[in-house]
Amino acid sequence: MSITTSNYKQLLSVTECLSNGLNSTKVRSSLGESLLKLLDADYYSSFVWNSQDRKFGECVSINMDETKLIEYEQYYQFHDPITHQLKKRKRATCVNEVIDQKDLEKTEFYNDFLCHDGLHWGLNLYAYDGRNNIGDIRIWRNKKRSTFNESSVQLLQMISPHFTNSLRNINHHNKRVSNEVSDQQSKIITASWDATLIAKQFAFTTREAEIVRELLRGKKDDDIAKDLYIACSTLRTHIRHIYAKTQVHNRTSLCHKVLNKLTGFS
Repeated sequence: MSITTSNYKQLLSVTECLSNGLNSTKVRSSLGESLLKLLDADYYSSFVWNSQDRKFGECVSINMDETKLIEYEQYYQFHDPITHQLKKRKRATCVNEVIDQKDLEKTEFYNDFLCHDGLHWGLNLYAYDGRNNIGDIRIWRNKKRSTFNESSVQLLQMISPHFTNSLRNINHHNKRVSNEVSDQQSKIITASWDATLIAKQFAFTTREAEIVRELLRGKKDDDIAKDLYIACSTLRTHIRHIYAKTQVHNRTSLCHKVLNKLTGFS
C-alpha cells in the first residue's frame, strides 16, 4: 500500500510511543492517542487477557465511560459476541468481518454497552507472545462516520510487530523484577533462620530454637529428631512447649508467626 507523508509521520509517532518506557498502562495510553489520529477514529480501549482467570482486565481507554468499562470487565465481556472471535484472528480485523453490522446492532452488547458512548464501527488487533494473548487494541468510530477501509486495517497491521514486541519486553521486564524481589525476600528469610536470633525473639531455649528452625525448613518429625539426635517423643514435648510460648496450635500458624516476626511484619 502507498503511505501518505501524514500517515508516515503518524506511524513514526505510534512506534515512538511503543518504545517509551516499561509501564504497560502508560505505553498503551500514549499509543491510543496516536492511533486515534492515525486511523481517524473516535474511541480507543486496550485490555490484557488473564489466561488464569480467563477474562480481560487492566483496561486503558480514551473517550469511553469508565463506569461502563468496569461493567464490561464484570459483565459484558462474558456476553460479548465479537471479541473472542476477533481474538482468534491474530491480525488487524474489522468487527464486521466476524459479524454483520445489522446482527451486531440486535445484540445486548451493542445496545447496552457499545451504544452508551456511541461506538459503532470497530477495528481490533490482538498481540501474542507465542500462544499467549498479551494485550489488544480496540478502535471504534461513531455511527455518523464510515467504517474502516482496507487501508486502515493495513496501517494497524503494520504496527502489530512493534506493539507485540513492546508488550513482550514489558512482560519480560516485570517477570525479571518480580523474580529479583522474590529472590531478595528469600535471602532475607533464609538469613533470619538463625537459631540464636529465633531464640532471642521468642525466649526459646537453644534446643527449641533449633527445632523451630528445622520446622521453618519444612522438615518432618523423624528427620528433625534424627538431625538433632533426639528421640521423637522428646521432640514432641519440645514442640508442645514451643506452641505454648507462641500461643499457636499447629505448625502452619507457628511458621507464619515466626516468619512475620523475623522479617519485621509484626
